[in-house]
Amino acid sequence: MSYILAEYDDNDDNGALRGFLVYDANFELTKEIPFTLNGSWITSYTGFDVVIAGKHLFNTDDKIEIGLCVRSMYSGGIPKTVFINEDGEILFCEDGYLLNGIYRVGDELRFDMFDYSDNNSLEIYATQGNLSAEEMVITQQSPYPNPAKLMIALPYTLDGKSTEMHVYDSQGRLVDTKKLSPDADRIHLNVSFYAPGIYIYEYNGVSQKFIVE
Repeated sequence: MSYILAEYDDNDDNGALRGFLVYDANFELTKEIPFTLNGSWITSYTGFDVVIAGKHLFNTDDKIEIGLCVRSMYSGGIPKTVFINEDGEILFCEDGYLLNGIYRVGDELRFDMFDYSDNNSLEIYATQGNLSAEEMVITQQSPYPNPAKLMIALPYTLDGKSTEMHVYDSQGRLVDTKKLSPDADRIHLNVSFYAPGIYIYEYNGVSQKFIVE
């Protein structure tokens, strides 16, 4: 089993994404994966979230592959869905889309993405990979994009039972309530009508913060 964490630039106010750190089951660092995009300087992008990682995720070689969302600091915060491998090679890049998740249809792996400018638009792609549960890598999960303007993905983990998620503003006032299904691991929340500020979502005693611009 391996673990992967995103590494950010502590000297950059925007928290620029530097790359990823891969650890083995004993939490020993085994690999550092640099992140650059289309030749751009590394501090041009900030990471939203490592959505999923593992071998045989995007293709059939034995390299670790990572699917994530990033946002450019210099183009109005437009997000990108990106797949990279452990060598830092870009396997896929699509402007304006948020990676939602990966799922299996028969022997085929597919991933879907939401159009950042149109909440109802969805694109679905098939990969060449054949990821198994044993090849998955445990990843760091957090709300993304964060800050958000239109939509935000809020990750969660349930143990076989549905529950409710509550969203509170910084004053502790209830803003929203959503039903969570154990068949998913995240919910997409429309925050376009939220006032700018800090919010907290809570379910089953677990809570995380996110920001609306």
